[in-house]
Amino acid sequence: MRKTHIIHFGILLTALGPFFYPILSAQAVNHPSTSLSRMEQLILGSTVQISLFPKDDDYYERGLGTVVSYKGERLVVTHNHWTLLRNLDRVEFSNAKGQLLMVLDKREFKHMILYTYPGTLILKAPAGFKSLTVELEAMADTKVGEMVAVVYRKPSDRRQLDIFQAKIQAIVSFEKDSAYQLVASNGENLNHGDSGGGIWLDGRFVGNLWAVENDPMRELLTGISAQTAYAATFPVGFSQFVDMGIGVSQSDAGMGRGKHGEKDVP
Repeated sequence: MRKTHIIHFGILLTALGPFFYPILSAQAVNHPSTSLSRMEQLILGSTVQISLFPKDDDYYERGLGTVVSYKGERLVVTHNHWTLLRNLDRVEFSNAKGQLLMVLDKREFKHMILYTYPGTLILKAPAGFKSLTVELEAMADTKVGEMVAVVYRKPSDRRQLDIFQAKIQAIVSFEKDSAYQLVASNGENLNHGDSGGGIWLDGRFVGNLWAVENDPMRELLTGISAQTAYAATFPVGFSQFVDMGIGVSQSDAGMGRGKHGEKDVP
């Protein structure tokens, strides 16, 4: 998730900037624990962690992605606010347990980029990519009040992934595009590196984490975590989304605006 960058509300952003931040981070998913339910294994098994490393710099960006199958094509769906694409050296993909799956150089990674959409970047999965794949069905008729599973990094070990339940509080216009407004059911918090994590409804992949909004004053007064998350939804016609192919300049695809690449990303 990104910081203030995700919200381009001008003056409002400047005033409320401290309460917004990105969830830029990455790592992977592979062979989850057998103690998980079949649905949880499917969700985590099809999720990858992504790390972008720049040239001559030990700082890197992290995020999550979901491996899907659509019309016979294997794709990786992630967030679109990466900032290191113009100064990229290599990209590492890992599984839900943090085990390294693949390393690509800048040229190989940029060749994967198919299309960018507000909150979402679609990549063509590279050959030999070892991960479970979920079949992307017709878009679910997701409604306000429904509970969804959200993939994020474990608070106890940020190298591994986990799942929590969240309620769809509203479907709102976010950065002038549709987004799910989510509230965790048990007070879980999202952090840098959780951006791109999948949103799942009854085992169907329906969106990816985009941004979060914190309310520290309400948390101070109530003693309860006060965080609202936003997840990018997919266009009704996903075929148009993918079939456009290279619908955007690869040199600019996925480039976000605003301050979301802080050096203190965990």
